[in-house]
Amino acid sequence: MLRIKIIGRSLLPPSCRNRIPLFKKTVLRTLELEGKTLHGEICLTFVSGREIKRLHKKFFDSGTLTDVITLPYLGAAPFPSLKGAPVEATALADIFICAGQARRQAAEAGHPFCCELALLISHGVLHMLGHRDDDQASRKKMFQIQNRAIRLLARTDPQLRKAVPLPA
Repeated sequence: MLRIKIIGRSLLPPSCRNRIPLFKKTVLRTLELEGKTLHGEICLTFVSGREIKRLHKKFFDSGTLTDVITLPYLGAAPFPSLKGAPVEATALADIFICAGQARRQAAEAGHPFCCELALLISHGVLHMLGHRDDDQASRKKMFQIQNRAIRLLARTDPQLRKAVPLPA
């Protein structure tokens, strides 16, 4: 069983605080697109610009502002579901999302804030699964997957539907 823990909701506006089910569905949809069924816990933490800069400096030696940081746990590589076999839950990753940066990016893109958060959550999950975005080809592939996840979620979410189609 996968548990998705949400921390830092107070950094979100009230309109996004009630979108927690969407954020959890985003994790599950992204995993599904990648053919993964995981056991363990993923922690989504919304943080300030100051905190994301601190984390960026600590873990990546760059104190610049960024939108999402994924820290997979060492030795907790994602593993497939085993039907009928008892599996102890394992912490899989912490995904930190800068609420302020997400707000700015949503405004620039002209889509709802909750859509930008969903995009960043999907992006963070893809990093947890080993995807990289440090070259143009890898980045394009990641954006295609995360945009596909959002398009699939938009089928049943009117707010996301406003943002589709998303730029690649």
